[in-house]
Amino acid sequence: MPWLITGASGQLGGALLKLLATKEPRQDTVTCIARSWQKIHSYDIRALDLAVPGNLRLLLESVRPSKIIHLASVARPDLAEANPEIGQAIDVEATRIIAEYCQAEHAWMFFASSDFVHPGRPEGLYGDHEDARPICVYGRQKAAGEEIVLSKQAGAVGRLAMMYGQVLHGRPGGWTAVAEKLKSGEDVYGLTDELRSPISFQQAARAILCLAEDRFIGQINIGGRSTVSPFELMCVIARSASSKSRVVEISQKEYAQKMRRPKNVSLDSSRLRAHFGNVIYQGGCLSDPVVNQSQVRPDTVGRTS
Repeated sequence: MPWLITGASGQLGGALLKLLATKEPRQDTVTCIARSWQKIHSYDIRALDLAVPGNLRLLLESVRPSKIIHLASVARPDLAEANPEIGQAIDVEATRIIAEYCQAEHAWMFFASSDFVHPGRPEGLYGDHEDARPICVYGRQKAAGEEIVLSKQAGAVGRLAMMYGQVLHGRPGGWTAVAEKLKSGEDVYGLTDELRSPISFQQAARAILCLAEDRFIGQINIGGRSTVSPFELMCVIARSASSKSRVVEISQKEYAQKMRRPKNVSLDSSRLRAHFGNVIYQGGCLSDPVVNQSQVRPDTVGRTS
């Protein structure tokens, strides 16, 4: 069965490829694309610019995938704010092309959305089917991609929480910068007034594989079991890794003065846990010393301050 994975050089893409590489028997053919060529877990990743619609259409016609994992995206919300045309091309227009292909060819896709489609609210814990009401460019573009996939019943829309975990390869991103600083003992900055439901790259990758095997159709949250601020998570990670880094408190206003960030976008992922919990959350966070999910205080779930 042919697969196509976009954004395969990111940390989530690397975690997914690692799982596919160990899956036995390896009968599926996997085509991977990213912005530049490289090799990850025995897979060759082709360089392809998704901002050029013709490139993607030609690739779909050539590979004719049965399952498409669309992970390509703008690396950080603030970059989408600064360069909205990039997110529009990848999260909206490329998603439309893939969804139309899936509808016509009876293929299945996974669209990587985000908890940032929500505006934030004091109690957080957004359910799977709550409407998107984004307050930033990144969230609006993700919401537009969601609508395309759902309207064509092309596959699964996964609303992903903040992710963390072992850096599997060298492509830079928001998390890799933090991981490198923790490793070298440099100061890291963590938001204190933003609440999320963090999940490791490996857990999120397992969730995507489970949804792909079931050919799940619809919208589902993919988050961890606790609600914490990025500051709290970084403190736990630094302690777990015996890092000498100082975790510095910072507010949303100080961090991102040019964009609005939602305050509490924690996710209720109980439906995901009910269906696949034993597979997805096994062993906490992989085998590295980053952080075991159980170390994040469970009594923070659903708090308002």
